[in-house]
Amino acid sequence: MASPNVLCKTHTTEDVILYCDDCELLVCRECVRQEHKLHSYLKFKEKVGDSRLCLTDNLLTLNSVRLPRLRENLQDVITLQETKEQDTKDMLTEIVSRADKMIENITLIREKLMNRSELLHDKNLTVIEKKISQINARIDIFERADAFAKGALEHGFDEEIIHEDLELRRQLHNFQPIDIYEDIDRPIFVDGDLNELVLKQMFGTVLSEIRDLSNEDNKRPKLKVQKISMFVSGVEDIVGICPIKSEVAWLHPKKGSRNTLINVNGHQMSALDFGFVVTSFAISKNGKIYMTDYSINRIISMDSSKKFHTEITLSCILLV
Repeated sequence: MASPNVLCKTHTTEDVILYCDDCELLVCRECVRQEHKLHSYLKFKEKVGDSRLCLTDNLLTLNSVRLPRLRENLQDVITLQETKEQDTKDMLTEIVSRADKMIENITLIREKLMNRSELLHDKNLTVIEKKISQINARIDIFERADAFAKGALEHGFDEEIIHEDLELRRQLHNFQPIDIYEDIDRPIFVDGDLNELVLKQMFGTVLSEIRDLSNEDNKRPKLKVQKISMFVSGVEDIVGICPIKSEVAWLHPKKGSRNTLINVNGHQMSALDFGFVVTSFAISKNGKIYMTDYSINRIISMDSSKKFHTEITLSCILLV
């Protein structure tokens, strides 16, 4: 006889009355009249023996295998949590240490540049003080010559006038105004590259096996188009550009093999005949420029000394 506490899972107000052997479910009167109408049924007494044996086996599995394994699972997860917390602390320590090291190096570079600027300044001061001394000496000479010449003209004898004339001409010839900028150093400070990507490459990154799209750093960046400059470069259509620095790039024309290196203002810095028509090119992390030669299916590299190397020749057609 069915327990009144066992209710049908489909019709939750009805007591179960039979076991559906086809579906392996306890069913109520509504189930028998509806979705289980043509199925085979067993009375509880016919099924209880098998269920008792199965329940006993499953309890054994539960207590001897599944629960111990889950408890072991739980302990492993707790250990993993502790490990990950320590790993994160260690990683944060490494990041701070890396930042401190970079700041230390930047401070050292700053001090060296400042010391160099001060040394150049001291050198300039020494040169300027020497020039001041030279000018004062020449002014003193000319002031005395002025007094002697005027005295000779007013009260001197003939030979004194001739003597003072010769002396003044010699002094006027020998003591010209000096070039105040000669031997003066005029150093300038040239900004380095503060490109964010370059700084990140120098600093390092945190790699993740699982991409977290909720993290702002892992989202696809929004492209911002900004016109830096506009200029005319030759008569051929430019079909490719390969930036090698923040303000320097190679341009290659549509048909020609002669490529030009230009700055952001369009001024040509150099030109080079590659010997083939470049289809496309890009710079790698190691500074090499890789180019495709569509005519013979080659990938060619050019190093910083502008030497070419065939990296690979393909039997298939290059698609770019």
